[in-house]
Amino acid sequence: MLTPVFHPNFDEASVCIGDFWAPSERLDDLIVRIGRMIAYQEYNTKSPLNGLAARWAAENPQFLPIESREMAPPLLDNREIELRSRDLA
Repeated sequence: MLTPVFHPNFDEASVCIGDFWAPSERLDDLIVRIGRMIAYQEYNTKSPLNGLAARWAAENPQFLPIESREMAPPLLDNREIELRSRDLA
């Protein structure tokens, strides 16, 4: 991160996506997911990378900078991806 982020799932050099990532997830979906994490639309305080930020987020949800706008269209599940792939073929 070029700008410091006080977040349960980020530190100065890493992003923790372990509880959110699935092997079938595409790179573009992962990038959208990280954007959602930055906007506090998705975050994990149960197994955080930054314990201090996780504790603060759990104790102060009213102060979280939650962005209400959707970062991207909802992610497709595997069945929807397969159906769309067939339509394009």
